[in-house]
Amino acid sequence: MVLRGHYANPGITRTDTVLVQFWTNVSTEGRMEEKAIANFSSVLGIHPQELAYRTAYNYTPFLSALLWVGRLIVLEYALPLHAYHTLQIPWPERATYLSHVERLCSQIWPKYLQRGSSSPIGYLIERLQHGRAVAKHEGARTNISWLSDGLTLGIDGF
Repeated sequence: MVLRGHYANPGITRTDTVLVQFWTNVSTEGRMEEKAIANFSSVLGIHPQELAYRTAYNYTPFLSALLWVGRLIVLEYALPLHAYHTLQIPWPERATYLSHVERLCSQIWPKYLQRGSSSPIGYLIERLQHGRAVAKHEGARTNISWLSDGLTLGIDGF
């Protein structure tokens, strides 16, 4: 397949390109609520069967997982195994960068991966920290269950 005069690597699909664009979409106005990843993280806060908001204790693992995936995608974007010719600005493969550490520490980390940055990951880190603080304030969840005699209720975590 030919895209913009380049042969596209079969391992790099349009889905990869869209994912990179979602995770590197930096807000210039500081309004991350308008970004797709921020909206998706909000939807994750709704329990699908109960149609109610999840507690902070139950919501933060979803944010952690989303952040983990986002960091992997940004790392592939920062030092791609193969060149991305399908992006609006073509991105070269990792062999073209002289220092991988310098690239990650000076260009990628402050812009896309740092808490407080205007990137989706910066926004999610703030939400995760807030959720953890709320979960800590609320305390561990209480587990009520029947004891082995079948007549008495036991309360754990209280």
